[in-house]
Amino acid sequence: MAEHRDLARRMARIMRCLRERNPLPRLESRAGFYQVPSCTGGKPWTLPITWYPSPACTWSASGGCTMCNFGDGGIVIDEAEAVREFTTLLDQFPSSLQGLFLAPGGSFFNPREVSPTMRRSLLGALHRFGFLRMVGMETRPEHVTEAALAETITLLPSTVRYMLIGFGLESSDPLVREVAVGKGLNMPQLEAALSLIDRLRDAFPVRLGSELYTLLKPPFLSEREAIDDAVRSIEWAWARGADTLGLFINVVKPQTLCAHLHALKDAESPFCFEPAWWFSAFEVLNRLPPELAAKVQVLGPISEVAPLAGPRGCRLCVDLLSGLMTAWNLYRDQSLLVLANEHRCHCRELWLKELGWTNLCLADRIPSYLAALEADFGLHSNEKQIPSDMLIYPTL
Repeated sequence: MAEHRDLARRMARIMRCLRERNPLPRLESRAGFYQVPSCTGGKPWTLPITWYPSPACTWSASGGCTMCNFGDGGIVIDEAEAVREFTTLLDQFPSSLQGLFLAPGGSFFNPREVSPTMRRSLLGALHRFGFLRMVGMETRPEHVTEAALAETITLLPSTVRYMLIGFGLESSDPLVREVAVGKGLNMPQLEAALSLIDRLRDAFPVRLGSELYTLLKPPFLSEREAIDDAVRSIEWAWARGADTLGLFINVVKPQTLCAHLHALKDAESPFCFEPAWWFSAFEVLNRLPPELAAKVQVLGPISEVAPLAGPRGCRLCVDLLSGLMTAWNLYRDQSLLVLANEHRCHCRELWLKELGWTNLCLADRIPSYLAALEADFGLHSNEKQIPSDMLIYPTL
């Protein structure tokens, strides 16, 4: 673990350097939303994911996560104007709206990102919806307290019956989570937050639930490693009481380390980052027990920030498999996984070939990857280089 901490510190230093050279972009729209296909109680529906003016994720000030470009701590928010913009956004939804997710790209319960006054105003704006049944929000676990949960519930419309709290786990493997992703997640705090939600689940008029998000293919992982890691992480989250799970397919977002690695076209894989194949997302679902797979919603390609590159596949497969995945998110029908598994195309053969690549284990590769990035960013490292012939993967 001490070695992991040293590697995590090196990654944080690389990320701070990346952020200095590539400031995070401002969102084109200060407030907005996109629709996510969802399924609750066997019934399909679409859940609006909304955002509003905020500094977003303050973790980005420490360098942030390698795949994410949410957050700009330099933004000064006029809270009254932010609430007005959010209220104007809500005018676009029908009065019959039944579910909404509040996602400014950070932690809803972090007072540095959303002050208590602003949080009360945002929740108060939801009272315009007379049929609202579900509200969700994302946060880092250290900001979850019984007082914050209780106050939030008292501020929700009386029609709300379910409040979902989402946490970004990314990976249950500390090397992947803290070095490849740079999450900075305190696992005891996460488990404490999950335990608190479970203890208070039925303590209020509004039922509480938790949702954990796993990342499919963080940087530095091969395709097979990424599938294995996602399956283990989902099973870890389920074993610790998560009510629902999100599998985020990692895409290439501007101004991220993934974007920097994606541009290294002449470098060996997986140091050069490529998003996961669509087939890999279905493979994760296929490896899970059906009752657990049915709890997993696949996300990632759709967000408020357009990706530079998304899940891989040929033109035919991208349209077909993304359509099947949308249907999966809506219906959780196991026959959709069978259809995806039976689909045959030349790009499926490329995916299978990539699954067969072998190399050193991730723990042996990462020090060399970090050393290469430190050299790229002009940072000094005494890390001994792994011989390049031990890093080369076969090319497709």
